[in-house]
Amino acid sequence: TVAVRLQYAELLISAGHGSEAREMLHSILEENPGHTATVRALGFLSLAENDLETSRNFFNELRAEPRYRDEAFYYLGRIAENNENFLQAMRSYSRVTGGTNAVEAQLRAANLLFTRLGDSESALQHLKDFGVANPNYNTEMVVAGSEVLARMGRIDDAMNLINKALKGDAEDEILHDARVQLYIAMAREAENQLNLDEAQALLRKGLKLYSEDTSLRYAQALIYQKQGRIRRAIGTLRDLAEENPNDAGLLNALGYLMTDQGRQHQEARAYIQKALAMEPDNPAIIDSMGWVLFRLGQYKAALGYLERAYRLFPDPEIAAHLVDAYWVEDRKNQALKLLEEALQDNPDSPLLMEVEQRIQP
Repeated sequence: TVAVRLQYAELLISAGHGSEAREMLHSILEENPGHTATVRALGFLSLAENDLETSRNFFNELRAEPRYRDEAFYYLGRIAENNENFLQAMRSYSRVTGGTNAVEAQLRAANLLFTRLGDSESALQHLKDFGVANPNYNTEMVVAGSEVLARMGRIDDAMNLINKALKGDAEDEILHDARVQLYIAMAREAENQLNLDEAQALLRKGLKLYSEDTSLRYAQALIYQKQGRIRRAIGTLRDLAEENPNDAGLLNALGYLMTDQGRQHQEARAYIQKALAMEPDNPAIIDSMGWVLFRLGQYKAALGYLERAYRLFPDPEIAAHLVDAYWVEDRKNQALKLLEEALQDNPDSPLLMEVEQRIQP
């Protein structure tokens, strides 16, 4: 039957046998002209093979088919965007009014208006109009509008937009999540301007509304750290780790801070070991394990972890740790060579510059 042959063709595609699949799909079309599921499969096959013109032709055939209309316009938009035909892309995206791609299509249309055409006000209006015309997506359009405003530097307007929407639907979790992220964005902006007290004030304001929110509390711990309030930072992270014992990222952040600035090396090692057991190939956690071993004076063991972390992710912080480990193990030539290479790639890294000042004769 057609259904069985179509399913087999899709299996061929997933197995990487595109030529065989195409031959079978065209055979089905010859026997069943206009068979929409087959046209769709050929559209996706051509798209996967980067044959955009052929793919566009197949998706154009599907525009009049109600079942595939929204999907067809979405992928026509993607193809036009890839070809830098931005006006055509926006027209196609705007016609996606349902299905799994509706929100993504409107976000892409707004992003093109904002980034490619430099028309931020039209981007905002597009999102607003789509939300009004399609009430099922109004929340997502409000959040997207707040993100555009934030990118424009109008964070207060973004917050006002979210607050206004929450007055209409105080239980909407998506809106609440967006408001949390705005508080964090506002705090990050204050931090970038070196106004750490303002950053803390903004996070405290957010925490009055969302006292248990993990993201806000984690952001607060990072600001405590920047302020040199290490005990407060460790205390906040420890509370979060106790509440989220299976969050490897939190466990690692706590353990690293404890060993790097808190001098609580044994306790730090326990947290990092637990994180590493959860994510054994995570270079940040592998680096933390190497660093806590270094702090404990177990230099040879530390080297194994630090070298592996650096192979996985040649980050300047990991490089700085590895340089220190080579240096204390009297492998000074390796230390200096790695330092030189890392500084070439990351000339503004404060960690590498600090190591350079400390070990260079």
